[in-house]
Amino acid sequence: MRFVRYRTAEGLVYWRFLTGNHRIVAVSPRGFANPDDTTDAIRTMQAHSLDAPIDFSSDRGGMWTWAMRVDGIVVATSAHPYGRRREVDSAAQRFRVLAPTAAVDEWTAGRGEQRPARHRRRTSPAHDPTSPAMIVHAQHAVPEQTPLTRHAPPFRTHMPPHTEPTAR
Repeated sequence: MRFVRYRTAEGLVYWRFLTGNHRIVAVSPRGFANPDDTTDAIRTMQAHSLDAPIDFSSDRGGMWTWAMRVDGIVVATSAHPYGRRREVDSAAQRFRVLAPTAAVDEWTAGRGEQRPARHRRRTSPAHDPTSPAMIVHAQHAVPEQTPLTRHAPPFRTHMPPHTEPTAR
């Protein structure tokens, strides 16, 4: 379980809480000016999460969400709506119990910022259109087909004899 900070296109830093299977359970209800303010908000919430009240709400479609409050201020909300009341209650309680001991990732992702190098997707020079391998490949036309390859029948190991249908 961990908190991940990320920056939006507007330049605000938010957090989200990921479980061990990388599912997002909770998100920050508001953005912060910098990652340090986000970390401070996470630490405050961690300190009070075991005794903080959680509000549950449902929309007209029957979807449920939760919100955790510390000193009357919403500090965490459900990441998505839940179809059943017991599902939203389970998710909120899971967050309440796991949040105090969860780690906070050291990096901030988003808006051009990337994960550490060990997580970056590696690209092959063969996929780079400016690489010498691709330039040479583009200069060569598709080789002409020889009569054998152009007109060769499909390979079959056994062909049943042709029989005329019989009348009954």
